[in-house]
Amino acid sequence: MYKTVVYTDKEREYDKFLREAMQTARDQRESAHDEFSGLKYAEWYEANAKARNGYREPKSNDNEVRITTGTVMEKTNSIASSLINLNLEPNIDAYDEKGGIADELGGLMADLVKKSNELEEPAWEEKYTRIVDEYCSQGTIFTEEVNREFRIPKKTITSLNIAELDKLKWEEGMEKYNRYCETNLLIGLNVYLGNIKEPFMQKQPFAFTRKLIPREEAKAMFGKWSRWDNVPTTLAEFSASEDSRSFNNWTLGGFSEKYVEELNFYDKWNNNYMKLLNGVMMFPVKKVGERYSTFPLECLVGVSIIPIAKADNETISNFAYSRSVPSKNITDQALFDEFLRSMIIKTRQSYDPPRGNLTGQELPKNLFYPSMTWDNIDSDQIKPLIDATGVTPSEFNMTQFVKGIIDAKSVSPIFEGKEGQKGQTATEVSIAQRQSMKNMTLAVEGLVNYIKQRTMLRIYNVINTWTLPEKLKNGVTQLNDQYRSLTIDTELEGGSGKRIVKFTPNLPNPRQAAAESRVLSKIKGMRIQTDYVDPQMLKQAINYYFRISIVPTPKEDSALKVAQFSDFVKTSLAISQVLGVPLKGTEIMRRFAILNKEDPDKVFELNQQAPMNPMMAQGQPSPQGVNAQLQPRQLPQPTVNTMANA
Repeated sequence: MYKTVVYTDKEREYDKFLREAMQTARDQRESAHDEFSGLKYAEWYEANAKARNGYREPKSNDNEVRITTGTVMEKTNSIASSLINLNLEPNIDAYDEKGGIADELGGLMADLVKKSNELEEPAWEEKYTRIVDEYCSQGTIFTEEVNREFRIPKKTITSLNIAELDKLKWEEGMEKYNRYCETNLLIGLNVYLGNIKEPFMQKQPFAFTRKLIPREEAKAMFGKWSRWDNVPTTLAEFSASEDSRSFNNWTLGGFSEKYVEELNFYDKWNNNYMKLLNGVMMFPVKKVGERYSTFPLECLVGVSIIPIAKADNETISNFAYSRSVPSKNITDQALFDEFLRSMIIKTRQSYDPPRGNLTGQELPKNLFYPSMTWDNIDSDQIKPLIDATGVTPSEFNMTQFVKGIIDAKSVSPIFEGKEGQKGQTATEVSIAQRQSMKNMTLAVEGLVNYIKQRTMLRIYNVINTWTLPEKLKNGVTQLNDQYRSLTIDTELEGGSGKRIVKFTPNLPNPRQAAAESRVLSKIKGMRIQTDYVDPQMLKQAINYYFRISIVPTPKEDSALKVAQFSDFVKTSLAISQVLGVPLKGTEIMRRFAILNKEDPDKVFELNQQAPMNPMMAQGQPSPQGVNAQLQPRQLPQPTVNTMANA
């Protein structure tokens, strides 16, 4: 049984304001809009999802053909695959409060963002596939930026006997609090905007999200909050004007008593954040002049900003939502499916046309089966009702015409990897592919803009979260604050390597850090750069301006890189012979192993740095020792097949 929450007068006023604002946003979104082809948003979302997943409508009668071509589904798959295959890694430039560029900070933040993506659970790359799929399916998507904190108790088994497991003993060790940044895809149905006519997320007057979570999970998350005991289990939905009812008994939508409705309200312009559980405000409310003040929004990611990134595929002027691949082709596919159903029916009719029975007898269903003999039946009294000629050429051409419309609105079959029309020249194929890429320009730009928004939120989140000390405790004694240390694969001066970032308030001498980098590089046999970062100084950088740029390029697979590097080495050997400039054999073999995702030190003997003899490539006797081991092997010319099978 829950306890009725006792609000102050200011909290009652703010609670009423919240309910009116959220109900207005809900009603605004769920009214019919011309931009949604006269549908409500929920209906629009469902129609897109059905087309995306190749949904087959149930039969309205027994004779109806239940079929869908799945054309929109395959077009969406092709576009999503093309977008996923793009490299959209952001480049970050940092500028201080006076406008001066901070080169080192920009590179550092780019690496920290990259590392934070790897530490997500699941990793960002796994989420990204689903995000792109939802982006192509719905046109507009939302993702929230949050930070997660959890603890893992360390346990050590001290006594183990398989035959007597009831006597198993272990010791509880130190608990480590883990903290990481996370991006979560939000279902569009659970995001409500203050102004549906405002396309830009950070210009919204407010926004809020809704989700249902199991009550036990909610208790684990919020059970220690002071107002958890006030969260009701049974509620009655009512409108904001019914002030006579208790403010507790209200939710935005219906729910089961086993679940808790969580609402997160973001008010950027007043720096306010409010969480409601089953309609109960979880934070206190004050009033400063004419303005209400509650939990600071800036505490979420470090600045007063709505922590939601928004992606728009094909934008609609002065509207918060955009078009998707299914929304543009739903009508055309419905027409195409109708033609296909009709063609199937006509084909069936040509095999077994409907007939009129004038015999006065009840005819069996297997009357027209082959090798059947029937007595006392006058065939002249059994006449076809229609001239069943099957599908005509004009009808077939009509289906191809409709399919061509769908191709023009999305991507051509050639772009999907299908064979082109017979007699189509290579030039025509190339033109069709380029035209399909042009059709995807808006989709690429929309995804680029989303990555920029998401990266900016992640920068703020990293600065706000990773500058805090890691908490370590053994249940009795609180240890000294310890900051995190990270190792990041990155591009350093002179090539690929690793950057070690250590957060500490006690910065060492720059020469000491440089010497440490040189020693580690020599020991590990790779480029290593050690950077010490003062958490408090980095914390101040949250007020800096960060410029994010992205140049979309196709991803290169490792097989292609290996083939390209092999050609580069062959050409370099020929040039080195002419110019008499030896190549660094150990460095070449190291890079060759890395491109093949192998450990160079385990594959080759690279203890000595020896030049590569340019004469080896021409089959002349090679000297003994390291050079003999580094003699290049002739590699086959790379082809599509060899790269695909690598």
